[in-house]
Amino acid sequence: MNGQIWQQIEYHYHYHYAYMPKVLVYSSGGVFKMKVDGVDKAVGVQRLK
Repeated sequence: MNGQIWQQIEYHYHYHYAYMPKVLVYSSGGVFKMKVDGVDKAVGVQRLK
């Protein structure tokens, strides 16, 4: 919603359909992690824009 674009950099597959889920991007030990509402595991991401 804010125009930022992030790319997943570590493998994790989990099928979960949700229309516009809440997402939290946070720093953890020098790496950014993304937590999607309804998915248990956070995955590593890098900012593209």
